Amino acid sequence: KLCRKPKPHFTHHCNVCGRCQMRMDHHCPWMANCVGHYNYRYFFNFLFWLWLGCIYAATMAIPPTKPTLRLMKRDMRTSILFTFVLSCAICVALSILMGWHIYLVTSGQTTIQFYSNQAQRREEKSKGGAWVNKFNLGASFNWQEVFDERGRFWWIRWMLPRLRPHSMNGIFWPTIFNIEEHRESLMQTNARTLSQSPKNTWLLQKASLNEDETGKEIV
Repeated sequence: KLCRKPKPHFTHHCNVCGRCQMRMDHHCPWMANCVGHYNYRYFFNFLFWLWLGCIYAATMAIPPTKPTLRLMKRDMRTSILFTFVLSCAICVALSILMGWHIYLVTSGQTTIQFYSNQAQRREEKSKGGAWVNKFNLGASFNWQEVFDERGRFWWIRWMLPRLRPHSMNGIFWPTIFNIEEHRESLMQTNARTLSQSPKNTWLLQKASLNEDETGKEIV
């Protein structure tokens, strides 16, 4: 709305960075950058692993029994209690923030898009209609699209580090109206990737040679 230029879905202009960001969620002052299409996965993983780290720190710093506390020095007791309280406080704050982003991902929205969708929902309700988010393809499929992890173990791979950039260009996003076409496109892409693998190429060549030899024997 600020630059008045045509944009793909989920793309917004950041007045801090001064440029349009694909699938922009928000501008993070702590990162001094926008959280969007290409780095949202790393932002969410940062929250997730920091949340687990706080749980681990709080668990390891649970105040010991009273007799044990008496044997400790005062500075050590203070450090343990401070670590426990700080870890619990950060864990609660991260739980709220991460819960919010889990809701956004599973419902096919971003933070900015959420408020836009709310306005459209109220407008349709005032007209007596019902508004439907066409980008909400179901919690599981939404998660795979945002984190760009598919296949058998996508529910584990989304939380692991990865150097490969997002496979989608950030311009096209599947909707409830073209979901089947998108799935067929993914299957073709996966098949093309497998065929280009050196190991699979060797297997295909071997299979073709076997077919040629079998054909010659028959002749």
